[in-house]
Amino acid sequence: DNINQFEYKLTSQNNEDGIIEYIFSKISNNKFFIEIGFDFYECNSINLIKNGWNGLLIEGNFDECLIMDSCIKKFFPNSKIKVINEKIYKDNLNNIILESTNNQEIDFFSIDIDGNDYWILKNLNFDKIKVVCCEYNNWLGNNVKKTIPYNPDHQFTHDGCFGASLCAITELLNLEGFDLIAIDSS
Repeated sequence: DNINQFEYKLTSQNNEDGIIEYIFSKISNNKFFIEIGFDFYECNSINLIKNGWNGLLIEGNFDECLIMDSCIKKFFPNSKIKVINEKIYKDNLNNIILESTNNQEIDFFSIDIDGNDYWILKNLNFDKIKVVCCEYNNWLGNNVKKTIPYNPDHQFTHDGCFGASLCAITELLNLEGFDLIAIDSS
């Protein structure tokens, strides 16, 4: 529960910026991230980029990628950030990561695609990932394991039908050796 005292927001959605910074002040890292699903104004990795990190930003929306790429070139011209305009499916993520990282260790992996997040994580190769940040859907309930069915054509429509419950995400990541650090976003 004490982790919330480190919260602050620059460009994250729910004060993750401070918590991410705190976590990486405590563990060794190579300053490399992958973030899947972002808006140019809401992104978990911008503060990392500001602090000299390199990595990949992957988003299915072409306009968001174009704006983000322009912002990074203007404000962080010396960074090594690759913006990839690609819709992520459970079957293509590992290949995209492998092709784009040369099997490099990933210190921070963030996913927020408002849909198939659980199914993407379920198929992710976690071997070289230290920290995972994943949005959960509190509308599905926090004490039940629940997720939307996998649908490669899923579109977020603000109807509450997206992602997975905290319990489902926690169980999945526990099986991969991760411990939960929950941020209260209510």
